Amino acid sequence: MSASGELNLSLATMQSENFAAGNIPDVPPQFLDFGSQMRFSRLLSIYRRGSRIFSSHASLDELITLLAPQLENGRVRNDFEWKTLLLLSAAAFHNCDSGTRIRTALAAQRCEKDARTKWSRMCMSACLAQVRQSEMTTLAGYLDDLEHVGSTAAVMLSQAAYSAGNRGMLAKAVARLTLYEEAYSFPGHPNVMYHLALAMQQVLESGRLDDVPLLGMLRRMESDYEQQAFRLGLKALRQFSPLPREQAGGNGQLATG
Repeated sequence: MSASGELNLSLATMQSENFAAGNIPDVPPQFLDFGSQMRFSRLLSIYRRGSRIFSSHASLDELITLLAPQLENGRVRNDFEWKTLLLLSAAAFHNCDSGTRIRTALAAQRCEKDARTKWSRMCMSACLAQVRQSEMTTLAGYLDDLEHVGSTAAVMLSQAAYSAGNRGMLAKAVARLTLYEEAYSFPGHPNVMYHLALAMQQVLESGRLDDVPLLGMLRRMESDYEQQAFRLGLKALRQFSPLPREQAGGNGQLATG
């Protein structure tokens, strides 16, 4: 998506997506106000799976199905809710769900004034950067944080930069992800997200998505669930590739192997 073709996150855009202003209540519920303890318990159950939710379409679908209905009307007010919104954006990328990815960015824009902490501001920037190239510069500013904020920002920057074909920003994300620690596994497993970023960089530098060179990366995954997460991530690389379709198809070895 070129700079001139960036998504216009405006009320007109929301209305064109059937997000009519008249449907938004005067006092919107919080993002995680499900009106049901059972639904909130489902979210906590998903969270307890940690990075494993990125290893299956079923887990990703469950998260998106649970949270997506709140995107139009919910307010994102605290760090936990902002982290959950970021998780939803990352899950939408990994699950090849462009619609939820856009709707997450719209929710972040609508709640911009509610982002008052470093974590919440980073999460807001990360969600917006997926559809607004100019926001990547702001998101890159969080990479200097040597703890969880920086590693999370790097994962989200890699996804935004790859989708936009921005090799410079992707290189910044890869450099930060090189510093990953197992303790900082949000969103996704750090080893998987690091190697997916390397795969993104390889695609942009070579100008084609070729499965064969990526087989070596797959062998670096230490568990079955990491391998499954990596395979799903490669499908996302095809879905969101900025390359012409004939260069982004791959040969299918990793998708089916």
